Amino acid sequence: MRYSLGFLNSGSFRPFVAVPLQVLHSEVADNRIKAQLLSAALYGVPQPPPPPPVEDQVGGEWGWGTGLEAGFRVVASNRVSAQSSLQVLYQDIYGSESRNGAWNWHVGLSYAFGGSER
Repeated sequence: MRYSLGFLNSGSFRPFVAVPLQVLHSEVADNRIKAQLLSAALYGVPQPPPPPPVEDQVGGEWGWGTGLEAGFRVVASNRVSAQSSLQVLYQDIYGSESRNGAWNWHVGLSYAFGGSER
C-alpha cells in the first residue's frame, strides 16, 4: 500500500512522491539435514555449528516496512505511460533483532486495455 502525491503536473511529465507501507513475511526452510550430511562428508566427524543469526533460523516471521519514494510518470497517450521511481525503505522483521534498510529502483511501462474512448 502506498500514499502518492503528485505535484507540478505539467502536460505529459508528472513527478510524484509517495510513502509506501509494506507487510513483510519471511520463510526460512529447514535445510539442517542437508547441511549436516555435507558437513559429515567433508569433515568426517560432525561438529555442532554455531547458532545461526535470527534471520537464518528455521520458520517464518512477519514484519513491516516503510519509507519514501520519489519518481515521475511520462504520459505518451491516453493509453500509454512510462514511470520511474526510487524507493528508500526501512524494514523491521523478526521483532527488534533484525532491522535494515533497502532501496530499489523501478522502471515500468503501462498500457490501458479495452473500453471505448469518449
